[in-house]
Amino acid sequence: MTQRPYIERIVGDEMYQRWRQIPNYQDRVDMASSLLFFHAVNGTNEFFAGNDWDEILIKRGIGTVLNIATYKYMNRYLDWMRKKFDPENTAGIRRWAADGVAAETFGTIAYGLVQFGTSFFFQLAQPGTSSDLGEAWTATKRFAVYICPAGLPYGFVRDKFREAFGTDVNEKPEVAELYPDDI
Repeated sequence: MTQRPYIERIVGDEMYQRWRQIPNYQDRVDMASSLLFFHAVNGTNEFFAGNDWDEILIKRGIGTVLNIATYKYMNRYLDWMRKKFDPENTAGIRRWAADGVAAETFGTIAYGLVQFGTSFFFQLAQPGTSSDLGEAWTATKRFAVYICPAGLPYGFVRDKFREAFGTDVNEKPEVAELYPDDI
């Protein structure tokens, strides 16, 4: 007997089945896992870097937009890296290595864009503020080192989200049609 998904046990069978009818359900589950995980990781990095709370909130706001725009690509990249590192789909060290490499390469580029973008924003909004490109470069380098161990669990977190919301861990999300016929 298989166990029902965690979310189904919480909200009930009827509500769960309605949620499953939402187009791109698995994509939305992946987006939630990406938002929660990377906001926690990036917010922690920015806090320990000594950023002010207003800077952290602005960076997390920009990070939300960037995350929503890129989560599909990150997850597809992660799946591709897992195929390259672990073709047999075992849950061992190869999968962790694929998760780390995916987070390191994709995540550092995205984080660097946020850092430089917010530095330019602060320069334009308040000339003479402490946010400059040197600090942005330092923060990006620090993040590249920080995301290596911190990014390893992202694939695990995404897989646990998929299990909790009743989608197959190894299932690829369906791609929605650009122009559905019923509109």
